[in-house]
Amino acid sequence: MSTVTLELDPAKTLGKIRNILGMCNSPRIGSVKSMESDKALFKKLNPARVRHHDSVIENPGFDVVDVTRIFPLFHADENDPANYNFIPTDYYFQQAAECGTPIELKFGERIEHSGKNFKTVPPPDPKKWARICVNILRHYNEGWAEGMQLGIEYVSVWEEPDNSKLFAGPFEQYLELYRELALALREAFPRIKICGPNTIGSGGGKFRQFVRFCRENSLPLDAAEFTSYSRDPGAFAEGAERAREILRENGFSQTEVFISEWHYWPKVFMGTYDGEMERACNAAFSVSALIRMLDSGAVDMAYYYAWSVGRSFSLIPPALEPLRVYYALCYFTEMTGLARLEASANLPADIDLLCGITQEGNIKLLISCFKAPRAVLLLKVPGYTHCLLKRITDANEDYETESELKYDEEKGVFLLDADDGGSAVFSLSFTK
Repeated sequence: MSTVTLELDPAKTLGKIRNILGMCNSPRIGSVKSMESDKALFKKLNPARVRHHDSVIENPGFDVVDVTRIFPLFHADENDPANYNFIPTDYYFQQAAECGTPIELKFGERIEHSGKNFKTVPPPDPKKWARICVNILRHYNEGWAEGMQLGIEYVSVWEEPDNSKLFAGPFEQYLELYRELALALREAFPRIKICGPNTIGSGGGKFRQFVRFCRENSLPLDAAEFTSYSRDPGAFAEGAERAREILRENGFSQTEVFISEWHYWPKVFMGTYDGEMERACNAAFSVSALIRMLDSGAVDMAYYYAWSVGRSFSLIPPALEPLRVYYALCYFTEMTGLARLEASANLPADIDLLCGITQEGNIKLLISCFKAPRAVLLLKVPGYTHCLLKRITDANEDYETESELKYDEEKGVFLLDADDGGSAVFSLSFTK
């Protein structure tokens, strides 16, 4: 058992805590009752932005989001609104809009696991495909074809073009696809922000090749994106720092960095399933990862995969209650917007913390213990004598009820005993 001493000084602030939590996918299409429940959960989570990938999996029976589902017959006239099937995606996007969440529009397809590629085959005519995508954006931003006015600011081109399950062609074909769409979008929408390449990680040669291609061809690149799965909560920040280095080397010092998919690497990837995603280790991992991304300053947006795509990856698994990780991410977004406080602590490597102060002078503290030994935390907050605590552990199933944390008047400290051991997330609110 280790003892951790933490001291907070309410006078030492470090700027506002940014909300970098994005979400892959949004409230599902279902019964009216289930949609309202989904929207309530989504609003509570309060992601900064939503990006839709594999949305068809979350909404079985509905042709949503993917380019081939909106424009199913590639040989048809792309300038005729009758050849587009917008209605299901309109309804789906409407649910996200009612939550007040901005949308990043991804042009691409869902993953295909069958061993045969159907919709992930590269478009036969990249110029025509680009014109189709421009019309789709016109529909959602300018009301074209009885469309909407969603104010979409970011668009991204495909998903994991270096993954044969998502792009059944050489990477060079993706580069040409990006070129055609980026140029067409810039001409039609000068202020739109264009993102790519969404490769698997930023450390491989494909990410570097893409950035170099953009430089050599003078292509717009407003946000560079990559996907990342890991069992190290620091890996995402490290990947973003590597991406920024590659961008700077190629003259893109102002380009933002997004992680278009991130998640705790599940054992299902290795052919086993042990319920790990439902336990506190996933919750603690995710909070620790977000805190380290904030600390690095290298990540502008991190889209968690995903809202309800399947049991091993979801916040809200189909037909099940929200997992612990959902509540942990809510703890994180409750901190965003607050002035961040400087903290002095002898933290071991497996404990991360984030602290802020409200306009009323109350202090909020988020602590994540990822696969940590049992620890006793002594919290010294001068001038504060009351603290309410919420916790996420494997032994606890009530993640929203607050309890009073013990205050030692003689020593002037609050005592937090992480007595469950293993992994845990704590949300604390201090008042005078």
